Amino acid sequence: MSIFRTTPWVFVLALQALCAAGAFSAEPQSGWKERFFIFDNGTGRGSLPLEAQAKLMKECGYAGVGYTGCDKIPEMLKALDENGLKMFSIYVALKVGPDGTSLEPQLKEAIEQLSGRDTLIWLTVQGGTPSTDNFDDKVVAAVRELADLADKSHLRIAFYPHLGFYVAQTEDALRLAGKIDRANVGVSLNLCHFLKLNDEKNLEALLTQAMPRLFAVSINGADRGDTRAMGWDRLIQTLDRGDFDNVGLIKLLKRLDYRGPIGLQCYAIPGDTRENMKRSADAWARIVTAVDAEASSNGGTILEVPASKSVLYATVNLPDGLAPATQWKFVNAADPNDCVTAQEVRGAAPESNTILGGKCLAVAIPPGANDTARKFRLEPAGETKQDPAAFRVDEKEGVALKVLEGDRPVLNFNFGEITCDTVPADDVRRTRACYVHPVWGLDGEVLTDDFPKDHYHHHGIFWSWPHVQRDGKEYDLWTGQGIRHRFVRWLSRETGPVAAVLAAENGWYIGDQQAMIERVCLRIFKSDSVGQVVDLNFEWIPVERPITLWGAEGKSYGGLSIRYAPRKDTAITVPAGLTKDDLLETRLPWADLSAKYADRTEPSGAAILISPNHPDFPPTWLTRHYGCLCVGWPGIVSKTFEPGQSIRTAYRVWIHRGQPDTAALTTTYEAYQAATGVRWNE
Repeated sequence: MSIFRTTPWVFVLALQALCAAGAFSAEPQSGWKERFFIFDNGTGRGSLPLEAQAKLMKECGYAGVGYTGCDKIPEMLKALDENGLKMFSIYVALKVGPDGTSLEPQLKEAIEQLSGRDTLIWLTVQGGTPSTDNFDDKVVAAVRELADLADKSHLRIAFYPHLGFYVAQTEDALRLAGKIDRANVGVSLNLCHFLKLNDEKNLEALLTQAMPRLFAVSINGADRGDTRAMGWDRLIQTLDRGDFDNVGLIKLLKRLDYRGPIGLQCYAIPGDTRENMKRSADAWARIVTAVDAEASSNGGTILEVPASKSVLYATVNLPDGLAPATQWKFVNAADPNDCVTAQEVRGAAPESNTILGGKCLAVAIPPGANDTARKFRLEPAGETKQDPAAFRVDEKEGVALKVLEGDRPVLNFNFGEITCDTVPADDVRRTRACYVHPVWGLDGEVLTDDFPKDHYHHHGIFWSWPHVQRDGKEYDLWTGQGIRHRFVRWLSRETGPVAAVLAAENGWYIGDQQAMIERVCLRIFKSDSVGQVVDLNFEWIPVERPITLWGAEGKSYGGLSIRYAPRKDTAITVPAGLTKDDLLETRLPWADLSAKYADRTEPSGAAILISPNHPDFPPTWLTRHYGCLCVGWPGIVSKTFEPGQSIRTAYRVWIHRGQPDTAALTTTYEAYQAATGVRWNE
């Protein structure tokens, strides 16, 4: 039975324009101000018109509001939009009991109205005995159904712990979120409810545990002491009152790399609405100043860079609280002459839980003296002169984007349908989309093939599986039997002094029904005299029903693959050395294929490197001397992924001159490993 006790409702699946915070992720923001919002129990709810509330928020310096219920959402959104504010959350209840669960009937409509706005569904669970698991099965089923609806509008859900409710503590929320196991379902910390049920000394351990699923935090002024015995008048005050250390709490959240919104709880605070709002906003400004001052006194934001014998091509998340800058640079804390350019680009670093989140910095860091570890400060940089060899992107006939470095072509991303007339008209392999081809070598040679006669379905750099099961039926994405890739929208098209970035959202479609959301991000770094790095980050999210994937029996292919162009003197190298025979179901961290292409007398090629954070690392492979390297993940043993579950993988393709030996390829892979170890130390 549906958790919504209303007439059936048809939800329109509409892929929205990329929202500011991305999907299913607490996004890194440009600063503290953009993250601080106020609950509407402190804005004059019920006594002031919506327009007046919005104007007060803007005047006092809040970024938006935490809204209560589902009534008049379009009107509130209009008032917020007119003042440049955001609806951060809607506060709603799930009621549970022996007879089942129910939600507010208007919630379905509210989800549609909020589609693409990154508004959090802040969910209390009422009924039953607090902090027990008596009704967990009912809550899990209900929230999974709600998560499916939220997913279609790119919205997230966070449990709101509340004294006396079934979900009373953040620990209860974590228990349920773990059972639900959906990427868009998380938890929150509400300071006043935490203090009413717990000891302040346990706060750090709880936040550390909650971080992977922490979508929101609420704060307020409060007193210290025996907080369990205190009333709300002492546990909920304006932010400038009480002796609870909110500066310490924000420092802790910063240290834990929490990047989500922070709301101000105002329940039952007496006094004038405007004065209370201004007092708390001014207190927030002082808290932020104190937190940022400490970071400044410690030398600013520091990047820890591991030792490496090769250039580290890395992406790291852009830290909070920084003044806007057109250009950035990393300066060695021990040697100001050791300085490298950093490019701000859309997306998140590879280890983040979504490729959509916020902004990150792309950087190429040369080896240091004596290959030692280094510490770099992040600083604004002045405007740089236009580099004639900079990246640019050209669109071709609405089906392909060509990335060029200066005048040299690097690769084509074929987002639209490409048709080969030499393939029989009745062959489903005649047309395909969403892949990379051609890939050019550093000297202009084409390294990849498309529609080869021996395997029409091979196509440049591609990602697909021969076995895709949904609703008990099996499909073949590898050859396009019954299921196809289809481009949906661009997420990013950027060029700069360090890299070119292309990010797209695609879909796997069975007929007209979307079975999988696919997001792919390519970061193409500037070349050097030896080679060029292309990082590929993927995210897949099953839609509405589970998806089961597995590779070809006895071979394992299914996942990322490269089909190489016609060539001679083929050499495949793996960590064990140069191979003579093809490898089947072999676990490898990397593999390279080098050869002489076209009429060239010197070899060149491309290697696939597996991220050390890849699931089931290292995955199995299939290698073919006729010209194919295939990563096989999850391999011949199937894996099932639930609706809303985010599947993340990351790879590096290294395009190079020459035929590198095992030692050179090992060094290149070690640099990739080291790049994933670049970390902020704040």
